[in-house]
Amino acid sequence: MKYKIVDNFFNNDNYLKIKKALLDEQEFYYVPSISGGENDPKTFYGFGCNFVTEANKGKYQDRRNQKIVQQVNMRIMQNYGQEFGFRNVIRSRLDLTTYRGEHVKFKAHTDTDGKHWTSIFYLTTCNSPTILYEEEQLNVKDFYDNKINQEELTEHVRVDAVDNRLLIFEGNHLHTGLCAYDVPVRLLLNSNFR
Repeated sequence: MKYKIVDNFFNNDNYLKIKKALLDEQEFYYVPSISGGENDPKTFYGFGCNFVTEANKGKYQDRRNQKIVQQVNMRIMQNYGQEFGFRNVIRSRLDLTTYRGEHVKFKAHTDTDGKHWTSIFYLTTCNSPTILYEEEQLNVKDFYDNKINQEELTEHVRVDAVDNRLLIFEGNHLHTGLCAYDVPVRLLLNSNFR
């Protein structure tokens, strides 16, 4: 599996402005299942804000801090689009999970169907990594039909959540994350490209 980790994606001053806007000034909505498919909204909930949806690929919704999210995604495309072979953002959202008093691992999933690239831009440092698996899934429907046995997945790598870190990987590989455990919130910008 091809993936890349880039630390200090923005210079410190720019990063702090981005973080403040997206953490302190953003509107979020409740998501009963942050990865989709989990059955217990008391455990697997989170908060999010969609900027680009699959229904309107490449079109940003009119949301607070839309220009900041566009700036982050444009920089990802300019710096890594040619290397990885993508040109367009097809989905982009903020994911926020809160402290639960224990590590809660969400269900392994892919964000969208078919071949694509996923980026995760971390806006908090915490002891809740992203886990990438060897197994691929080209159809999100398989996930909802429970065709994937979570216990049989082969872990490829765990990527620590570190402020101002960018992770890019082949998005058709299953992945997951953990909720915030040692800090109040875990916040990241999750975008998908083709």
